[in-house]
Amino acid sequence: MRKLAILLISLVYITMMSCNNNQAEHEHSHESEEHNHESELSHNNEDTHDHDHSVEENQNLEEEHDHKTEESEEHQHDYKTAKVAFEPFHSIIKTSGELKLSTSGEFVLTAPSAGIVYYADQSLSEGTSLKAGQNLFYISGEDLVDNNVNIRYNQVKSTYDKAKSDYERAEQLVKQNIISEKEFDQAKMVYLNAKSEFDIMKKSASGKSSVKTPSKSFIKEFYVEEGQYVEAGEKLACIINHQKLRLVAEVSQKHFQKLSDIESATFIPAGSKKAFDTHELNGKLLAYGKAINTESYYLPIVFEIDYHKELVPGSFAQIFLKGKQSSEKQVIVPKTALIEEQGNYFIFVEEGHDQFHKHPVTLGDDDGEQAVILDGLKGNETIVTEGTYFVKLASMSSALPAHSHSH
Repeated sequence: MRKLAILLISLVYITMMSCNNNQAEHEHSHESEEHNHESELSHNNEDTHDHDHSVEENQNLEEEHDHKTEESEEHQHDYKTAKVAFEPFHSIIKTSGELKLSTSGEFVLTAPSAGIVYYADQSLSEGTSLKAGQNLFYISGEDLVDNNVNIRYNQVKSTYDKAKSDYERAEQLVKQNIISEKEFDQAKMVYLNAKSEFDIMKKSASGKSSVKTPSKSFIKEFYVEEGQYVEAGEKLACIINHQKLRLVAEVSQKHFQKLSDIESATFIPAGSKKAFDTHELNGKLLAYGKAINTESYYLPIVFEIDYHKELVPGSFAQIFLKGKQSSEKQVIVPKTALIEEQGNYFIFVEEGHDQFHKHPVTLGDDDGEQAVILDGLKGNETIVTEGTYFVKLASMSSALPAHSHSH
């Protein structure tokens, strides 16, 4: 019995030890799997990190490339070159002056009849551009309730009816030699005057009369308001004709002997960099002063030119009066070719493909568009005529901008 108990205890002990060993092996295997899984995750994370880092580097490279491309494009500015002109040049008188309206350029519109004023377009205002024949106002006598107007109308109508009857009667009598030609002419004159007054009064008392623009123009000023009563002949508005302007130059009396040689002019309006030529605006010289008045020591020279939307009447301008051409040829360049540095002038001369050298030059006369070069060029060079500022920047950064020839 004792041996049986010892045997049972031994079996239980062996069984417990076996279970503990299996559990230990299972835990060890699980730990190994976890370790292997962690290693795999760590490896995958490293791969992902490396991949993300590579993508980020590529993006940075692309952004850097785009940035360089943008910077490169920013410096891609167009410039033009041309041969230096060698030709005669006008004598130039530099002065100033003013743009004015032509004497026929300003119109005052008046009421054709008495009545109430109505605007044809409620959007009309000072500065509005108008077409030829455009309606501006209507003058209506339909809504007049003033007894004086009605009385006046009846009086004018009565006078007209009597004058008409007398004229028709005189017309029959003169044929029968009952009255003289003088008496007939007098009756006819009374009738025509009465008819003219009646026609005007009839428009005031009934119906509408319109006021139209005589030509293409714009509104300078209104003199009446909507709903205002006006008499016949009263001012309604002032309009400015778009067709002609005048350029009035004021010239010092020291140039008096040269005034007879003036043929045309170029001018640059105040606040603008654009030069206009009187020839291109169909301009003609109207007159120049031949005497000094007591109010000014300058002589006026007047050109009439076509209207241009960039020219404002009343504005001042820098004017270059052109005399006769010189007999000898000179080196001429456009003013856009010049670079100014501290009062000195330079021109970029082409010495090879996309290779330029900055030449100092001495200026002579200029007409606002072209300048005479007294020294620094021979007359057969190819120079930069437009985009000189960008060529200057490019030469400083050793990167030339885009190039287009203009010969």
